[in-house]
Amino acid sequence: MPNYYQFHPTIQITLKAPGFNANPTANDVIHCAVFVLDATTLEILTPKIIEKIKAFQRIMHQKEIPQLILLTKVDKLCKEVGEDVSLVFKSPEVEQHVEKASQLLGLPPANVLPVKNYHNEVELDESISILALLALRQILNFSEDFLDHMLDKKEDEEKGMEKLKSEN
Repeated sequence: MPNYYQFHPTIQITLKAPGFNANPTANDVIHCAVFVLDATTLEILTPKIIEKIKAFQRIMHQKEIPQLILLTKVDKLCKEVGEDVSLVFKSPEVEQHVEKASQLLGLPPANVLPVKNYHNEVELDESISILALLALRQILNFSEDFLDHMLDKKEDEEKGMEKLKSEN
């Protein structure tokens, strides 16, 4: 769809929709899907919300688009992480919530990226920023892997076409 396309909840997108690009280039496709979940509300996600996410996931799986979960507000899960965000990867509470998010969406725990939101801070905090940058690095790594995979598939298709032409 073109940039700034206005989605309508009651109208489904079709191949005949104005501006629909049936032959997208690498610049036109999603390279990585990131689901943002609040760590403090995982237990109260409704089945309806989970089913909507799963519907998106089915599309992502079909298109081989990598998926990650950005797990926010991890500092609210335990007092130690709230006081020192650098302890996020040592916290059993955060680990439990990473596992829970992983199970909810059926993604590996390595695809769940814990972050702390800037909330009351008036200045940048290195510990908070590092978590965000680690998450961003993972998103970029997954996106780059997707692009590499796309290029490999395209090269394989082109080789297959050349082989067919040479056989005929």
